[in-house]
Amino acid sequence: MYQIKLTNEEIDELIILHRSCRKDQRKADRIKTIILLNDGYSTQEVAKILLLDEDTITT
Repeated sequence: MYQIKLTNEEIDELIILHRSCRKDQRKADRIKTIILLNDGYSTQEVAKILLLDEDTITT
């Protein structure tokens, strides 16, 4: 399981970056993955939420 600890400022920056990458879905999924892992979700849960393969989350 991945442990990520982001500050509130880092989360805010990621949210702004996420909103700016409308045409790049892969980048948006990466940002959502980081935020969900920071919130304590497991890689399996993140994969299910984002409709991705778990291998995609861990690589």
